Amino acid sequence: MVVVLLLGRMEGSKLGSICYENIIRTLPVGYAYQKMIFEDGEAVDYLILDMNDKMEEILGLQMDDTVDKRMQEILPAPEEKHRDWVQTYNEVLTNGEMMILERYSHALQRWYKVQIIPHGKDLFSVIFMDITEEKATLSMLDTFFSGSLGLLARLDSSGAILEVNPEWEVVTGYTRNEMLGRKMTDFIRYEDREEACRVFHIAGRGEAVRGHVNCVLTKKREKRLIEWHLFEQDGNIYSTALDITERSIRDTEIQRREAMLKNLTEEIPGGLCQLKINKEGRFTLPYYSDGFLEMFEIKRETLKDRPYLLFEKVHEDDRDKALQSLLRSKEEQSRWFTEVRIRKLAGDVRWIRASSKPVFMEDGSIIWHGYITDITEEKNKELALKESEEKMRGLFSQVPGMIYQFNVHPSGEHELVTTSNGIWDLIKLSPETVYEDISTMFARVHPDDLPNMLALIEESKQSEKMWNQDFRVIHPDRGVRWVRSNASPTKLEAGVMRFYGYTYDITELKEKEEAIDRRDKLISGISAQVPGVIYQLVSQGPGDYRFSTATGSLHKIFGAHLANRDISELELEEFVHEEDLPDLYHSLDISREEKTPFDETFRLVKRSGAVKWLRASADPRKMEGGETMWSGYITDVTDSKLTEFALRESERRYRSLAEQMEVMAYHDPLTGLPNRRLLFDRMEQLVRQTSRTGTKLGVLFLDLDNFKSINDVYGHDTGDKLLVKVAEKLKSAVRKTDTVARMAGDEFLIVFTNIYTEENLKTAASSVMAQFQEEMQIGEHVLKVEASSGAALYPDHGMNIETLLKNADKAMYLKKKKNKNGFALYGENTVNRHSI
Repeated sequence: MVVVLLLGRMEGSKLGSICYENIIRTLPVGYAYQKMIFEDGEAVDYLILDMNDKMEEILGLQMDDTVDKRMQEILPAPEEKHRDWVQTYNEVLTNGEMMILERYSHALQRWYKVQIIPHGKDLFSVIFMDITEEKATLSMLDTFFSGSLGLLARLDSSGAILEVNPEWEVVTGYTRNEMLGRKMTDFIRYEDREEACRVFHIAGRGEAVRGHVNCVLTKKREKRLIEWHLFEQDGNIYSTALDITERSIRDTEIQRREAMLKNLTEEIPGGLCQLKINKEGRFTLPYYSDGFLEMFEIKRETLKDRPYLLFEKVHEDDRDKALQSLLRSKEEQSRWFTEVRIRKLAGDVRWIRASSKPVFMEDGSIIWHGYITDITEEKNKELALKESEEKMRGLFSQVPGMIYQFNVHPSGEHELVTTSNGIWDLIKLSPETVYEDISTMFARVHPDDLPNMLALIEESKQSEKMWNQDFRVIHPDRGVRWVRSNASPTKLEAGVMRFYGYTYDITELKEKEEAIDRRDKLISGISAQVPGVIYQLVSQGPGDYRFSTATGSLHKIFGAHLANRDISELELEEFVHEEDLPDLYHSLDISREEKTPFDETFRLVKRSGAVKWLRASADPRKMEGGETMWSGYITDVTDSKLTEFALRESERRYRSLAEQMEVMAYHDPLTGLPNRRLLFDRMEQLVRQTSRTGTKLGVLFLDLDNFKSINDVYGHDTGDKLLVKVAEKLKSAVRKTDTVARMAGDEFLIVFTNIYTEENLKTAASSVMAQFQEEMQIGEHVLKVEASSGAALYPDHGMNIETLLKNADKAMYLKKKKNKNGFALYGENTVNRHSI
C-alpha cells in the first residue's frame, strides 16, 4: 500500500498528492524521498527532498532544516557511518533493486527495518519501520537457543529452518547462516530423508513426535546419530534433538565386548573364573568358564554345590602355597599370582598358573577375576633349562685353566673384567681378589718372564693380532709351573683394547718337550744306533744345496727316493713338499749367511703320495774352498707332529667349547641378551664404579603389555620373534655403555650408566619407550606392541641392587596398574609425578 501511494506521488497525480498529504504524512512508519549527489561520477552525499512526520521524529529534524542541505552537514553521525549509508544507497541505485535491512538508532534506542526503493539514476525512497518489540522477542528466543546445550531448531510448516542454536554448528560444522532458510532434511542422510519428511509432516499437523532417530551428515560428511523430539506451535515446528552418536557407539562396543568375552571364554586356552570370599570368609565361585571346568575336570553342577573341591584338585604339596598366596593378595590388596600343580583324574600332574586382581566390594567381600592357564610345557622347559644351567656350571667349573677377559687402557693400565674359577688352580687367587687388584696376578708371573709377557701384550695391542705365549708362574704350593696363554684382542671405545683368552697349565707338556730335546741330543751322538740320518750338506751359494754324505736309516727316512742311488744324487725338490720348499731354502740361506744353526721341520712326500714329517737340524761351517757345509741330523717326527696337531685341534675345540659355555652361561639363548647372572655381575661392577666416578646408575624395568594375548592369538613362535625384535629395538635405543638384559618371559631390564639426575634417567627412558610408538613387522603380522616400565635411580632409590630393582619393579607395576603403555619413575606419588 505504501509503495502504491509513493508511486502515485512520484507520478504527480492528484490522487497521489492527496494520498500523500492525508495518509503518508501521518503513517506510523518513517518515510523520506531523497536524491543522491555525485561528484566526478562518484556518490558523495544525498539530499532529503521530502519526509513525513515519523521520519522527522526518527531523524530529530524538521523538513525546513533540510532544504538544499547535504545530509553530512545536518546530521551528527560520524563520517564513517554516513559513508556507509551513502554506499548502501548507491548500491541500490546501481543495481536498480529494492533492499531491506535492519538498523539500530542509538539516539532513540530503537530497532528499525529499513526498505530502500530506487527511482531512476539518482532518486530513491526510504521507509523506516519500528521492529523493537519483535526484536526483543527474537532476542529472548536467541538467548534461549544460544544457552541450550541440546540441538534446538525452529522450522516453518514446510520444514525450512528459521532458527538454530550454536550447538548445531558444533555438531554439524555448518554455521547458522549456512543453515537458515534450508530444509532440515537437506542435512539428513539420503536413506533417512523419506522417513524424516513423514515425521516432520506429522509434527506439522500438531502431533508430538518423540524419540525419532536418524543420521545427520556433517560438513565433513561424517555421520552423527540424532534423536529428535518435535512439536508444533503457532504454525512453526519446534525441535529439541540430542546427539546420541557416542552413546550408540558405547552400546555397540558393549555388545561387541560381550560377544568377544563369549568368544574368548570358548576359544582361548585355559579358563576364566570369579573367586569370591565374603566378609565371613565363605568361599564361592560366582562364575567359571567351560575351559576352567575342563582344566580341573569338575562338572558345573558339582562345583556349584561344592566349590571347595577346587582346592582338593591342587597337589597336596602346593595347597598351602596356593592358599597363602590368596590370603597375601587379600591382606596386601595386591595381585594374586601363583603357580601350582593339579592332579588329573588319570593320575598325571599338570602345572597351572593363576593370575587375578582383587576387587574389594562395599559389602566387605572380595572378588578375584582370574585367568587360569596350563603352563606344564613352559614349566618343563624351565626345569630343563635350570638343569642344563646346573650341568653347564658343573662342566665350567671342571674345565682346567682359566677363561678370561681383560682390558688394556690407553694409559697402559690393565684391568681384569672377568675370569673363571680356574684361576685358583693356576695361581691360587680368587677372581674377586684380581678384580680388585690385577697386580696380585702379575705378582704370580715368574719375574724373568713378566717383562717379556707385558711387552708381547703391548705388541698384540698395537698390531691387533693374537697374543700367544708360554711363560712360567709361581704357585704358592706347587712352585714354578709352565702355562700357555692365547688371547684375541678387540678394540673397544675410548681406545680400550679387550683381550678374550684362555690360559692353561702345560708343565707336563714342557717336561715332555725338554725330554725330547735331551733325547734328540743323545741320539744325534750315536749315529749308528739312531733311527734317523746323520748327514752333511754342502752349498756353493743361494739355491745350491746337495748332500755330500749321509749315514743311518737312509732308506727308512727317504725310502724309494734313493732307489739304489747315492745320497749325493738326491735333490731337495724330489722329496720335500712343494709348499715347504721355499721356507726350507730360506732357512738354509739365513743359516749360510749368518752362520747360525739350522733347524727346520718339513714334510717329505713319498712316491706313494703319503706324507711324513721330518726334522732337520745342523750347524754350518765355512770351508776352505768357500762353500758352506752343514753337519746335522734328520729324524722322522711324524708322530710328534701329529700329536702336536691333535693337541692344537684339542685346544681349538676346547676354546670353542669354553666360549660356547661362557655365552650359554651368561646370555639369554633366545635374544642373545645378557641374562640375570651376567646382568648382576655387571651391576656390581657398575655400582663400584659409580662410587669412584661420582655418577649415578639408572635402571628401567620393562614389561610388555598384553604379551600373552599375542602368544595366544599368533602363537609362541611369533611371540619369540617379537621378543627378539624388541631386544633389537631396545639395544638400538641405548648407548654402548648401557646394558639391556632379558630377565624372564617378556620382562627386560636396562641399566643406564653415567646418569646424574632424574631428568637424565627420564630422558633415557623416554628414548627407550619411543621404540613402542610404531607398529612392528613380525613375519607376516604387523603388531602394535606396548610396554609398561618403571625406573629407579641408584643410590637415590636404593642403596643396593636388590632394593633398586625392587623399586623399579614397583614403579613398573604401578604404571601397568594405572593405565599401562609408558614408564614411571619410582618415588612418592610415582605415577602422578613421574609417569608418561
